[in-house]
Amino acid sequence: MTKRVECSTHGSADGCMICQHLRDGAGLGFFRVEVPPGSDDYETGLCERCDALLWQEEGWTDRLFDFADWKLFCRECFEDVLGRHLLLGVGQLAPGDDADAEPSAAPDGGGR
Repeated sequence: MTKRVECSTHGSADGCMICQHLRDGAGLGFFRVEVPPGSDDYETGLCERCDALLWQEEGWTDRLFDFADWKLFCRECFEDVLGRHLLLGVGQLAPGDDADAEPSAAPDGGGR
């Protein structure tokens, strides 16, 4: 089951994770990482810079977590923030990823 968060505006809702660059900016390109139904992972929005670091680091490292400064948002707030940016692609958790791991991107060059 998707993890829930408590939003001061929207109440209890599905949690989504978003990088600081998307939270604080506008007009950035981003990738959306979706999770399968019933997953315990968070759907994630990451900007091009965080996506590039994900590939440079070859995965979800402490360096990427520090750079991205992930925060949890409710689904509605998540959609509002992403609406200020340009969707570059949509991906899913890579096959074989551990259920407790953070989302990872597919190595197709887009929608990671």
